[in-house]
Amino acid sequence: MIINCLIGEVNFQFIVHSLKMISQLQKYQSEAEGDVVIKVVFTSTLPSLPNEKIISSAFYEIYQGEYLYQKQMTADKQTLGIIVYHENNATIYIDEKFKTFASEYLMCEYAFLYFVFKRKKGILIHSSSFAYQGNGYLLVASSGTGKSTHADLWRKYCNVTTINDDKNLILLKDNQLLIYPNPFSGKSLIDNNLIVPLKGIVLLSRGKNAASKVKPKDGFIKLLPHILNTSFMLAKEIWDEVTDKILSSVNFYALSCDISQEAVLTLKKVLEDDYEI
Repeated sequence: MIINCLIGEVNFQFIVHSLKMISQLQKYQSEAEGDVVIKVVFTSTLPSLPNEKIISSAFYEIYQGEYLYQKQMTADKQTLGIIVYHENNATIYIDEKFKTFASEYLMCEYAFLYFVFKRKKGILIHSSSFAYQGNGYLLVASSGTGKSTHADLWRKYCNVTTINDDKNLILLKDNQLLIYPNPFSGKSLIDNNLIVPLKGIVLLSRGKNAASKVKPKDGFIKLLPHILNTSFMLAKEIWDEVTDKILSSVNFYALSCDISQEAVLTLKKVLEDDYEI
C-alpha cells in the first residue's frame, strides 16, 4: 500500500503493509508525490552488513559502507530488521517472524526521523503536547509519572487539542521554534496535524498541586534526558542552534500535581500570568 504524506515539511511516500499503519498516516496525506520514499519489506533473508560499525547502542547499531545501515534489535538482542539509507529513500527490511504493525511502526519512525533531521533543524522530545489558544506547550516527565494523564485533564477541562501524546517534533523555522505534528505518537497513537509555536515546557512531578517558573538553564538540564535524537541523525551545529533557541525563547515551569481539575487550574494560572492568552 502506498500513501504520500507531508510531515515536518518533508514530502514522504510510505510503502507499507499494515492497514493500521495506513490509518495512522492518513491525517498527513498529501496530493503531492513524496520525494523521500520509505519502503517496508518483510523477508526471511536480511541484507548483509558492512564491516565498519560506527555506532552501537542498546537497541540499534549503525554501519557505514557504500550506504548507511541501521540494525535494529529486540530487547533480547534478536535482529528485528535492517534499514538501508540512501540519499532520498530508505528500504526497511524486517524479519518475517516480526511481521507486525508494531515492528513496521517502529522501523518507519526511525527512517522518518532520519530524513526530517537531514533536511530540517530540529529535535525530538519525549513529551505530551497540547495547543491552547494558539500556543504550544510540552508536558515532560519520566514514563509513568502522568504526563499523558495531565494532558487528558487539559482536554477535559480546557478543551485543548493534543498535538502529539508521546514524541514531539520541534523544528526551527524563520528563527521560531514550532511544534510539528507527526504520526509516531507512542502506544497511545494520539496525534493531530496541527502546527503551533512552542511557548512553554512544563516539568511534571507527583505531589501537592503547585506550579512555578524555572530558570531556563535549570529547566534545560532536566529536559536533556527526554531529548530523543539518535546521534547519527543530528549534526552538532544544528543541536547547538536549536538548543540555544530553546534557552533564549521558551519558558520553563515546574508542576507538582495530582490527578484533578485543580492541577490544571494551578498550571493554567501560571501560564496566563506569563502570556497574554
